[in-house]
Amino acid sequence: MAMLSEDNAVAVYQHRPQRVTSPWLARYAQLLAAAGARVTGYESAQAGMLFATRSEARAGAIRTALTSRLGAVAAERTGLPGRVL
Repeated sequence: MAMLSEDNAVAVYQHRPQRVTSPWLARYAQLLAAAGARVTGYESAQAGMLFATRSEARAGAIRTALTSRLGAVAAERTGLPGRVL
């Protein structure tokens, strides 16, 4: 967790086989949050991205950028096919 600071964000990308129907990044997001990180990201059935930082402002900016690129619908989804975490 030494990489996490107010000054940076750590990004993680994972690609999964097709037809993964349940949310699968929540476990990792919870572990990072338990360590004091602000976590945001995007999850679909095949790809997932997590961004972790100790800066609330940076996490908010990342979430805003994801929402603007993926659309408001992705931010409002609670499940797959694609959602902003």
